[in-house]
Amino acid sequence: MWKRRAKRWVLPTVAVVSLYLLLPSLLTVFAGWRSLSRLDWVFASLALVAEAASTVCIWQLDRIALHTRAWFPVAAAQLAGTAVGRILPGGGATAVASSASLLRRAGVDTGEAATAFAASGALQLATKLALPVLALPAVLAGAPVGHSLAVAAYLGLGILLLLVAGGVAAFVSEARSSWPGGGCSGS
Repeated sequence: MWKRRAKRWVLPTVAVVSLYLLLPSLLTVFAGWRSLSRLDWVFASLALVAEAASTVCIWQLDRIALHTRAWFPVAAAQLAGTAVGRILPGGGATAVASSASLLRRAGVDTGEAATAFAASGALQLATKLALPVLALPAVLAGAPVGHSLAVAAYLGLGILLLLVAGGVAAFVSEARSSWPGGGCSGS
């Protein structure tokens, strides 16, 4: 008898807790409802297509990193992991752990999944960091750019050059064991 009562109250309880957690986000979305009248639907549909293509590319990247041909486990794990990462504390780390757990249930080794997600994440980060480099020729050619954005771009380029120079020096130098962390190698 208590099982029937529990089943009757579980779904409404989950719905109330979900609404409580999602209410601030829902209110933000509905507050911007009137701005849809100024939306150019051609560009909105192009943005939707681009977002869908981006998601499929992430799935393909994960499939390549996992050495699997199956789409469904990879897509389901990525979508569920992203949803968990946005709701639970921990963000990206929680998302990766959740995705790896789901892939483990699909027969993928947890270590292999963690390595694949690290490689996939590194490639995504490198792509995001390379985007300003692609915009640099337009800035140098005289495209109108806000002053603060131009200053940020030039500072970013300077920091990038310093990081690349430091990385090259670390790999070229024979004395890299004297760098921080170099003494941990045991030699």
